[in-house]
Amino acid sequence: MKSNIITVALLFISFSFAQAQWGQKKSPIEFNHGLGISLTFPQIPTSGGAPLYPAFAWSPRLNVYKFSSDATISANVPITLLIPGTTYNVGGTTVAVSDIFYYDIGINANFNYGLMATKTSTMKIGGFAGLGFGYSPLTFNRVNYYTQQSETSKKTMGIYAEAGFRWLGFFGKKKTPNSIRVYTIVGFNNVLILGFTLTKEFGHKGGKKSGW
Repeated sequence: MKSNIITVALLFISFSFAQAQWGQKKSPIEFNHGLGISLTFPQIPTSGGAPLYPAFAWSPRLNVYKFSSDATISANVPITLLIPGTTYNVGGTTVAVSDIFYYDIGINANFNYGLMATKTSTMKIGGFAGLGFGYSPLTFNRVNYYTQQSETSKKTMGIYAEAGFRWLGFFGKKKTPNSIRVYTIVGFNNVLILGFTLTKEFGHKGGKKSGW
């Protein structure tokens, strides 16, 4: 299952870049993406709480259906990659990231409205929401202070859901689209991942007139 998800994600990203470079202008297919940072809270059922991990976030998406320049359906592959850090003390238990490598990935369909629904959207704000399937290796070493026994969490696969808001803000001296996103992976193994992401959106061309 893991290899299938990663294969689909790689094919999606490769096709997206190819389409962005050689796609026809009249086609509804359009590649957009955002890059930023994330705070990720993996909730392990056997621990006393959720550690917080700062992470890098990349949100590539491919518009597959266009209602207008301000409304689209997109296929998304949001990726979060851990910024290497330290262990965390949670409820008398030390929780550490195994091999200092953690990521989560989703494959989902989104409805986009307003800003950055397409590169030529004329609106100053926008939003999006979607559902799909998510995966994370979520490999933790958990050592109980009292028993000194080591436990390893299960890998997580389950429902991926996200929603967010986009707005025009200043990045340096230039106004650019930004977004804030909330996402979750509800694992079939009772592990819950919750994340908050702030990204800069790329490729916005806008229009001659901009409204709400």
